[in-house]
Amino acid sequence: MAARLNRSNHTQQESETIRMGNWSINANVAGVQPFEPGFKRIPEGAYAVVITDSEMKPSKDPGGAPNIIFDVKITEPGESQGITAKLYVGTDLTKDGNKKHLRALLLGVGATPATLDAGAVALTADMFVNKPAFIYVEAREGKDEQGRNLLDNRNFIAPQFYEKKKIEAMQNRPAGATATGPTAAAPMGL
Repeated sequence: MAARLNRSNHTQQESETIRMGNWSINANVAGVQPFEPGFKRIPEGAYAVVITDSEMKPSKDPGGAPNIIFDVKITEPGESQGITAKLYVGTDLTKDGNKKHLRALLLGVGATPATLDAGAVALTADMFVNKPAFIYVEAREGKDEQGRNLLDNRNFIAPQFYEKKKIEAMQNRPAGATATGPTAAAPMGL
């Protein structure tokens, strides 16, 4: 049996064919539901979340600054409650966009503007675990150059923008619908 492997450092044309010969494993899959293809997209909008985990990964660009990848779970009541997602925050603080995303994250988890404006703050992964925060999901339609669906744009947002987006959503909802969710994060302790 032959299988095609596309290695990340090869182009489609340079793909290698490898032989998958004799192998064996012991696998206990008793009581496990079979894989169901697809994933549930998060509808566009602002959401209250809890940060469940984070990790720092090296940049895909040679010499580039690493990214912090945050795992979040939507806590806001509604059809998206319980959905998990990943959000990336760049650590190259020479880029204004990365600084803005990091500030929004810090404000969302309870840091005060005064603390952030006082200068550099030391951050660790532990400071974010189980912290409430706010995100905004922006739907992106279309395909990338490989024909895959574009991923939605997901960003941390500051509490005031969460409130603003919720008010806008309430004004645009049909009669009788409500926007729900917490309105403020607990202080972070910076």
